[in-house]
Amino acid sequence: MGHYILRRTLSAPKERVYDFFVDPVAFSHWFVVPGFTTPADRVRIDSRPGGEIRAVMVSDADTTQVPFVVGFGDLDPMEKVVLYPGEDERVTITLTEIPEGTELAYLYEGPAAGPADVAAADAMLDRMAEHT
Repeated sequence: MGHYILRRTLSAPKERVYDFFVDPVAFSHWFVVPGFTTPADRVRIDSRPGGEIRAVMVSDADTTQVPFVVGFGDLDPMEKVVLYPGEDERVTITLTEIPEGTELAYLYEGPAAGPADVAAADAMLDRMAEHT
């Protein structure tokens, strides 16, 4: 098991940043990987502890579709979101109000903590920053 932490300063209030985890349209803007999109109309979010995000990534090149499920753990609106993206994986997002907007801390704990995994999560957070 490995872990890493990423941080972003986002120029939006905590309420808007929290939406990235509970609103299908906001979620679709950042939860993507290269060569795929996550259409908002293919995202279903049950934002409560024990709830799930069910979505489908769609290939930009062909008809390949990749369904996925991310579980919710603790949710403290505008403060913290705990996600379970896969077996033995936990992501804890904390949001802190700062003068520039919101500081987001992304703590990953699990087996996918290698350089490519960190780069993929970093790119997702970059996309989040682009949409604030």
